[in-house]
Amino acid sequence: MLWDPKVDCLTYKVKISDKVNFSKRDVLSEIAKLYDPLGLIGPIVTKAKIFIQELWKIKLDWSEQLPPDAMEEWMNFYQKLSRNKSRVAPLKTLTIPRLELSAALLLSRLVKKVVPILQLPIHKIWMWTDSTIALAWIKTEPHKLKTFVSNRVAEIQALSKDYHWKHVSSKDNPADLISRGCNVDELLKNEMWFINNIKAKESCNKEKYLTADEIKRSTEFLAKIAQLSEFKAEIDALKKGKGVSKTSKLRALDPFLDENSSLRVGGRLSNADLP
Repeated sequence: MLWDPKVDCLTYKVKISDKVNFSKRDVLSEIAKLYDPLGLIGPIVTKAKIFIQELWKIKLDWSEQLPPDAMEEWMNFYQKLSRNKSRVAPLKTLTIPRLELSAALLLSRLVKKVVPILQLPIHKIWMWTDSTIALAWIKTEPHKLKTFVSNRVAEIQALSKDYHWKHVSSKDNPADLISRGCNVDELLKNEMWFINNIKAKESCNKEKYLTADEIKRSTEFLAKIAQLSEFKAEIDALKKGKGVSKTSKLRALDPFLDENSSLRVGGRLSNADLP
């Protein structure tokens, strides 16, 4: 994935095979080549995953050539390819609300793992779903629900007890595209996928210049990144209430973490007789 800042353009390089006949093994091999750690072409990857799932339904052997209708569909997708975390619904049929609830559980697990890794002061977290039924379940006591729903709601509530669940309409939800999948042409026409958060765009500061508070918070944020890069071991030790290592360059400077978890060092001013 390449970004040309001069024209603000994203480029994804794909090597297309000269094959005219594909087996299920060949299709899976081509899908595995779609390396997209940032999830920017997630809807396209989802489209490919759904196709391989259809091949499982018709019980095709690994080395067996695709039937004509499947071959036509694959070549239509594959040839256009030359010009995110997604999960395909399981073959066992589930209702849409249950699938949405499973997606909410996946989100809860992901947020629970990611937040501690960021090591940044986060005051509030909002989690969004476009399913009013799933949202109602999440806000219901688990024992009042059926087993499948109850088990998932209980885990969601335990994982997200400190977070806030909100509803977003499907038309304002760019993530809805990744659940359906799409071709390259369709993705390029979908501005919302790349904007990602319309509400954030509307509420951002439209002033020409940065405010003093924005500059202050930006400076603190960059300082924390630099501190984590150079003194991660010291910061981890201080967060656990331990002293820094005897071999640390900061040991003689009496390091500590302030109320914003920024790394600071002590000094003689604390002992001075100041008014």
